[in-house]
Amino acid sequence: RTLRRLGIGLAPADEAAVLHGWNVVGHLVGVDRALMAGTMDEADMLFAAMQARGRARVAAPDPRPPLGAALMHSMARLIPWRWARPLPRLFTRHLVGAQAARDIGLG
Repeated sequence: RTLRRLGIGLAPADEAAVLHGWNVVGHLVGVDRALMAGTMDEADMLFAAMQARGRARVAAPDPRPPLGAALMHSMARLIPWRWARPLPRLFTRHLVGAQAARDIGLG
């Protein structure tokens, strides 16, 4: 999804290979097989279901905005040029989309 959003399309076979690689890593670190997708369409549906579930069960207080801010701060402070420090926030907003950006406080 991110590569597509960046305009870097992969051939379907290459997308399937990347997905398989992620599944192998998931298996090695103990991710439940039910949370792994076999196809890109399955991955899209699984991701959408996870997003919907997460949005339906937001804890109070919502930990996502402070975590998002901490992540953006950590990335920005590694950038030596002051003018480029907003880039992680802008780039993340572009890559995750409007709704997810709002969810993590990057609205």
